[in-house]
Amino acid sequence: MKRDFIWRFLTHATILLAGLFLTLLVLDQYNPSMDFVTSDVSKLFLLGFALCALISSIIAAVKQFRERRRNGGEKNREN
Repeated sequence: MKRDFIWRFLTHATILLAGLFLTLLVLDQYNPSMDFVTSDVSKLFLLGFALCALISSIIAAVKQFRERRRNGGEKNREN
């Protein structure tokens, strides 16, 4: 149960962090003097990381949603 909570938390945190990095890349294009990201190579790697993390996290979240839906909502709890 605790392991499942950590996995769900990390999945959603990865989505948020990927969005943050993508936002920083856009801001860096509009205002390069702020140097959010410095070199062209690091921009490419950061873009690749953010897209991969975002896509894999969305797939994992959809899989989790479908699994929960298939099981009929929340798991049965014993009182």
